[in-house]
Amino acid sequence: MCLDKYENGCRHYAVSMAGRRRDCQPLIDRRLPGAPAYGSRCVTMPSMDATYRLVLLGPAIAAARKALAELESDDVPARLRRVVASSGRVLPPPLAKGLVGYLDEEAWLRDQALEELENDGSPGHTASRLFLERPDGWLEDLDELEMRADEHAAHLRVEELERALARSEAELAAARAKAKRAAETADAAAGKAAEAAERARVQVRAARAESAGDIERLRRELSAAQNDVATGTDQLAGEQALVGRLRSDVQRLRAARGAAGSSARLGAGGWRDVVDMARSIDTMVTALRPDPHLIAPEPGARVPLKLPAGVSPDGRASIEWLLAWTGAFTMVVDGYNAAFHRAGEAYATADARAALVVRLGHLRKAASGTIRVIVVFDSEHGDGDPGVPGPVEVRWDVDADEAVRQLARTVDGDVVVVSSDREVQQGAERAGALVIWSEALASWRG
Repeated sequence: MCLDKYENGCRHYAVSMAGRRRDCQPLIDRRLPGAPAYGSRCVTMPSMDATYRLVLLGPAIAAARKALAELESDDVPARLRRVVASSGRVLPPPLAKGLVGYLDEEAWLRDQALEELENDGSPGHTASRLFLERPDGWLEDLDELEMRADEHAAHLRVEELERALARSEAELAAARAKAKRAAETADAAAGKAAEAAERARVQVRAARAESAGDIERLRRELSAAQNDVATGTDQLAGEQALVGRLRSDVQRLRAARGAAGSSARLGAGGWRDVVDMARSIDTMVTALRPDPHLIAPEPGARVPLKLPAGVSPDGRASIEWLLAWTGAFTMVVDGYNAAFHRAGEAYATADARAALVVRLGHLRKAASGTIRVIVVFDSEHGDGDPGVPGPVEVRWDVDADEAVRQLARTVDGDVVVVSSDREVQQGAERAGALVIWSEALASWRG
């Protein structure tokens, strides 16, 4: 029977079958780092990866598993029950290591495994047979097999590294060639771009010179057209006054005609009838009326809302300017965006919604002009009216951002959109609305 024990980190073996003690030959467990040799009894084998040793003894491990599988469950040693319970094709290393240790200790299991060992002529079969049969000199032969296996593995590793190096060198050469081609392409593109830029500069200079002449010509034409408009406006005013006087005369003549019961005549060469005279006057006034496109806009005509120079859309001054404006407009508020800039993380609560609606009511009351205020909340975060009475229209929509943009496009008159959402701002600006940021509303002290 083979006995083993750990002494100073080195596993020693005694073979009673041969009737003598062998030198220390670790099989799976190497000596622990820093452990001293155990007198002259310990001879350390050449280093080899323990996992690879298990691979080398794989046929012996497989044969032992077959032998154990044929035993009754009560006959399986307690140390090997986990080995028998393992159903994987390959035994996990800890279990394989324990099985090899048990084989090393117990001759009966080695004998049964030897009966199950299949001869496939591989180095693993030779090593497994040496380990199970244990003829004289088997440890030295096993060492020789291990060293040859190490050399073969090292040789394969060197070949693999050489192939990897060759691939890397080929990839490096290809990358360098590609980089060279890219540099040449970039140089060519830069040259073409420089030529195109020079052509563009020449064209710009020519266009500027041509545009300067066109601008001067257009200015002269505009000045002449403005003079014509002024003259036409004065003529129109005179003609309108003349029409008024003539219509008054026509009314008096009609009254006189009705009283006299006869046709009224205005001189030998004049109109024979006051109706003909009125029609002629209308025709003359229509012919003298200037083209309406040449008439200057009347004072007080509505122009699109635009913040004055120096007033930022994200500052309180923009709100104050709107409140001072005397015109009428509709303010559309991105509800939760505005509430977030006032209430922070609690923006989606009923209290935050109610506070925003109350604040918008104060804003509407403080306005100099007529303001219609609409606030739109996203229905994903709540539903129903905030419950605050007042003149603010509260709406809910599954897509509040799109609802705000839609209102900017469809509401009549001037529209002011309050939001700091970039997509909402861009959509509102495309619709012609004035955009004020939610920060401005939050900083207003009204």
